[in-house]
Amino acid sequence: MQRGRHASTAVGSLGTYAAAALLLAQAACSSAASRGSGCEDCSPRVTATLPPRLVLVPDAGGSACPRTITDAGGNRLTLLRLLPNDRADYTIAPGVYGARENEALRLHCKDGTVVGLVHL
Repeated sequence: MQRGRHASTAVGSLGTYAAAALLLAQAACSSAASRGSGCEDCSPRVTATLPPRLVLVPDAGGSACPRTITDAGGNRLTLLRLLPNDRADYTIAPGVYGARENEALRLHCKDGTVVGLVHL
C-alpha cells in the first residue's frame, strides 16, 4: 500500500508542474502580445478585396515603413508596429478590405506588397 501512495503523489506532482508550466507559457504569450510582438509569425488572412500592393512614400527619417499611408480609396492606415524583415502592421478600420475588429493590415515596406490581415 505504501508503494501505491508514492506513485499517486508523484503523478499528482507532475500534474501540478505541468499546470504551472502551462500557466507560465500563457502569461509569457499574453505579455508578448501586449508588447506588440506576439503575432510576428501568425498566418495572415487574405480576402478577395485586399490590394496586392500599396504605394508607400517613405518618411523623412529614412525608415522604409512610413507612419501613415493613404490608399487609393482615401483610407488612412497608421503604423501600429514594426516587424523584422522590413514588415509592418497598420491599423485598419473594420470593413476596409474585409478587415474584422481587432485586425491589422500587414505589408512589406520595401515594395508595399500586402501580406494580409492579422489578428491583434
